[in-house]
Amino acid sequence: MAKDFTKELKKQMNLFGELDNECLSCQKPFDNKSKEHASTWRVAVRKDSVNLYCPECWQAATQAIKDVEENNDN
Repeated sequence: MAKDFTKELKKQMNLFGELDNECLSCQKPFDNKSKEHASTWRVAVRKDSVNLYCPECWQAATQAIKDVEENNDN
């Protein structure tokens, strides 16, 4: 089991090499030398892809999810 976990972790870490230089949603450029960008931008790992989101797009997406969940509860 630990062997499978290590293999999967290595696979996901290798995906970071394929990380784009811009937000997937709005195409705002990502500065990989900026401490602010490194601490505020979000990376979403999905099976075989890695997606990068700026703080504004991440906030909009999380708010949209929250709104849908609230509407489903009503």
